[in-house]
Amino acid sequence: MDSDYEGYKENVAGLGDDDWYFDMALEYYHDAPYEEIDSEELHYLVCTLDEENLLKTNELLELMGEEPKRDCHEWDEGEWDEFLDTHFRKEWENASNNMLYELGHGLGYMRSKNMKEVVRDESLFPFKYKDGYIEVKLSYPQLLWAIDSTGARDFSQLIKEPFNEISTGLGDSWYDVHDYTEESLTEFNSDYKRFIDKLLERDDLGGLVKQRQKVVDLLNELGFKRYSYQGSNPQNVGMHSHLNANIKFIDKENEKEIRINSYDPETNYIEIVVEKIGEDRTTQRESYRIPISKLSDYVYSNQLF
Repeated sequence: MDSDYEGYKENVAGLGDDDWYFDMALEYYHDAPYEEIDSEELHYLVCTLDEENLLKTNELLELMGEEPKRDCHEWDEGEWDEFLDTHFRKEWENASNNMLYELGHGLGYMRSKNMKEVVRDESLFPFKYKDGYIEVKLSYPQLLWAIDSTGARDFSQLIKEPFNEISTGLGDSWYDVHDYTEESLTEFNSDYKRFIDKLLERDDLGGLVKQRQKVVDLLNELGFKRYSYQGSNPQNVGMHSHLNANIKFIDKENEKEIRINSYDPETNYIEIVVEKIGEDRTTQRESYRIPISKLSDYVYSNQLF
């Protein structure tokens, strides 16, 4: 018995909003399955590195004056990603995007593979997809059962009834899978190896550490603090502090705040946002990209530049 593809999904399988996952199981779009992975996942992926890359990462830590890690589990959540982003922001952004892209293909394939099994196991009768149609082969007893259970009077009505319904939530089953293919893990590590090898070839790593220390000392001297997301318990800026909007200078008396957007160690430039309450009690806001040496001008002045 044949049914057009869309009609089968809606009526026979009764998929509703889960029809996209059914498409992925049948490779309806003919593209390699891909799942976009958010960059925040880098907070949890350090143990995805192979032994060679972990050793190279330890070598980089030592060159940067840091203590090496005995194994990947010694990294705190997000520490690996923040260390690389802090010192090598542009290089790490490019490399990590490629790494996540490879894992996205591996994750998409594994989820699609699992979905094939779920759709097969949850369908009472086997079926095949061909040229825009779904073909369901029913024996005569099976056909009688389908007619009796649905109350259909003929074939045209039967293909509008959920006699091969998939009741399991396909969306939940899709996101239950968190594995990657071996090929994608290999590519992930190959991309990382190319990235870290280039860093280890550099002869200015010691200079970057000294420059970073100067930036940290300047921020603390000017009164910048590191705030939590809740805004309480401000702390001094440290060598490992991520230079982002959580680093702020707050002048309550003059009703001014300076937030850091980003810092580029390659150019020694910093991007900041200055906010000040005007005489009319409205908030004035301006963004600037300036040499780090000019930051004090924006701290001590009560004017927006």
